[in-house]
Amino acid sequence: MSFKKREKFLEDLYQELNWEKSLYGVRGLIYTENECLTYFNTKYKGYIKRWEYGYYYLLLLFQNLKLGKSYSIIASLYSEALNSLRCSFLNNMNGYHPESISLLRRVHECCVKLMAGRAFPQKIWDIVQSPSLQKAESDLGINLKWINNIEGSYLHSNKLKLIDIGKKWNQISPIEIPYGLQPNDKEFIVSANLSIFWIYILTLIAPRLFTEQISGSWLSKYQISCKLFKDYLKESNKPINKLFQSLIEVENILDKIGPEKFDFEKKI
Repeated sequence: MSFKKREKFLEDLYQELNWEKSLYGVRGLIYTENECLTYFNTKYKGYIKRWEYGYYYLLLLFQNLKLGKSYSIIASLYSEALNSLRCSFLNNMNGYHPESISLLRRVHECCVKLMAGRAFPQKIWDIVQSPSLQKAESDLGINLKWINNIEGSYLHSNKLKLIDIGKKWNQISPIEIPYGLQPNDKEFIVSANLSIFWIYILTLIAPRLFTEQISGSWLSKYQISCKLFKDYLKESNKPINKLFQSLIEVENILDKIGPEKFDFEKKI
């Protein structure tokens, strides 16, 4: 008669560790994430509704594209931008604001390389492999470098926290140090506005990236969708007041990115 050998769990191998307390800690973290999610869902309904529509609209474009082989690199970068946008949004909603900003830097990189690769197809491999975006932005005639410095402001903020701790070092009472995820309205809005900015850019440039490849049903909602995102950036009280100027910069180079040719009767 054979007996099945009992599987050993981590709790058996490392009995000295506080596995039960670890479980409670993780549950507490999830509880805080849910608190942040509830708070932001209640307070920023208009933004969230716009964002979710924008992401749905961009996914609809990607699902219905009938692409030739030559569009594969552009499509891959576009897909990467969409994935990073979603992860950034979820991080922001759950209280991980600096992490959300970091992911938007990836969207920034994809968007610049998309535009430059479409404008200068003979250089696309060099553009994709280059670690620097400055030359690509310069060739396009835009300057979005300042956007990538937003994350630096958080690092600067951390330095200020350390200086504040130093000033309080000799005080009798304990020093309170903020850490981890938390509902921070100011940081949330920075990421939210920047996220809508990139949704607008990805929507705006799509017909020029995938010329005559997009379905008529998607194109029929193109103008009003662009207006939805542009109006938000124009009307909202943004801590990043240069975003709208950068939006205009990109609009001014659309012809350089590529031609826009619609044949609605043929597409629909």
